[in-house]
Amino acid sequence: MEEEQSLLRQLLGCQHLHQLYLQGSLNRANKLPDQFPPNLTKLTLVITKIEEDPMPTLEKFPNLRTLILDYKSYTGKEMVCSFAPPPLSNINNEGRRVRSYGDCDGRGFPKLISLRL
Repeated sequence: MEEEQSLLRQLLGCQHLHQLYLQGSLNRANKLPDQFPPNLTKLTLVITKIEEDPMPTLEKFPNLRTLILDYKSYTGKEMVCSFAPPPLSNINNEGRRVRSYGDCDGRGFPKLISLRL
């Protein structure tokens, strides 16, 4: 277990890593590590059994475009993302009301394109 944790710490310190697939428990505390590669664009977690809400950490990844929280990656009770602006009502060219979202307020997930839970 200690050898695996050492390997994980080394891996998470890789500055040029863009995609990461982690399967299995991450640590004894069942929480997400504090350090991740800064250039990470895709993260997949499977059976990591994280009990603590991972969103406060994950939503700060500046380049994350794809996040996949797969089977048993999160076993906690509640996940909370940063506040998003309320939907705005607009009228399209055909006179129909459409709902859209305002500009990003600069909080969580600045580049996220795909989220799979």
